[in-house]
Amino acid sequence: MYKCCHLITYLFTYYCRKTRNESEKRRRDTFNRLIAELTLLVAKGDRKMDKSSVLKCAINFLKKQHFQAESTSDEASNTVLDHKLRIVTGCNLPEIVQLYMDALAAGTFCIHCSGHIEHASTSFATLFDDAVINISTSKHSESLASLILPMFTQSFF
Repeated sequence: MYKCCHLITYLFTYYCRKTRNESEKRRRDTFNRLIAELTLLVAKGDRKMDKSSVLKCAINFLKKQHFQAESTSDEASNTVLDHKLRIVTGCNLPEIVQLYMDALAAGTFCIHCSGHIEHASTSFATLFDDAVINISTSKHSESLASLILPMFTQSFF
């Protein structure tokens, strides 16, 4: 009985080891086949490359591709934005930026329909007393002054 049990244990162990070895060999063969395919893609010339060199070259190649894809995507989105702005405004992006910078230099402000000042540029304070009131029509300048001047003096002084 002891010999029979020992023989069964030995056969079972041998079978498990054999199955595990075959499984490991299939895994190594698959890995080596994939490395060989990758070598064909990234190899430079006829030189022989070890597995770590193949993987390093593949990583560098993928990083380069990813960077190029990102920069192409950014350029494409900028082109689309520039095209849309040109259709809507009749100006391209650099012209719009220049107009915006000129407006900021001259002074800008934004008034809510309730009469509250939502935004005022720093250069706006020096222009406020004359320019805004003079730009508006005489009919509107009085109502504009009555709405803005009290809030302006409270906000900035």
